[in-house]
Amino acid sequence: MKQIDKLTLAFALAVLVLAGCAARPAAPPASEPPAETETATLPAAESAAPPPEETGPAAPEIPLDGASLTAPVPDFLGGEQQLLYRQAYSLYTHLLGCETGGVEYSELYPQEGPGETVELNGRTYLAARGPFAAWKDFAAAVRAVFTDAFWKAQGMEEIYVRNGEQLCFLDASRGGGYYRDDSRPDTFTLVEQTEDEISFTLTGYYSPMGEGGEDYTIDFPMRLVRTEAGWRFDEFYQTTVDELGPDELAREPA
Repeated sequence: MKQIDKLTLAFALAVLVLAGCAARPAAPPASEPPAETETATLPAAESAAPPPEETGPAAPEIPLDGASLTAPVPDFLGGEQQLLYRQAYSLYTHLLGCETGGVEYSELYPQEGPGETVELNGRTYLAARGPFAAWKDFAAAVRAVFTDAFWKAQGMEEIYVRNGEQLCFLDASRGGGYYRDDSRPDTFTLVEQTEDEISFTLTGYYSPMGEGGEDYTIDFPMRLVRTEAGWRFDEFYQTTVDELGPDELAREPA
């Protein structure tokens, strides 16, 4: 089966970013330090030697909505790995789905109206107000589920940025298809499992829009790797976010 070109998602998000950026604000007075602005490259651990387990900080809370709580999970994964899959499902859907505003988790944390706008790097960003309003919480959540290599490969460094201690994001969206066949849940096939890596295939089931046409499937490669901090996803897809129609599949290179 054809695989999804992740660069397509990054490009689509980039080209649909809302235009019309205003001029940068004047520099703050000399008595106040300028606000810190960084791209979304995840920071390294604060200490090379982690604290003892019994006194270490609690794992970051990753909200699970109804879809991630009821999504099928691979039965060959252990209980903690299955929870990690649901957390990855939730983060991936909200951060890399059809709208970047999904970072606010509006289903779980209702907000009234858009957030405050901030001019950064010549672009207009929205200040996050949801569960990841603080940059440290956002970075900790992503690093608790995905490898740094995976995050960087998504091309999201300009979408989610750090402004001082706050997370800001570009308000962008992309078109979404409606091919997913909700009557057939995702299935999983174990490819290889070792002490340090678990590779498997996620299969999504789709139907063409309108009348006519045959149902089809898309296979997505998934991979869990063991890191010094525990298991993390180094490759991940979500069958609704990454769905393609038959014509789009036909245009994919062999």
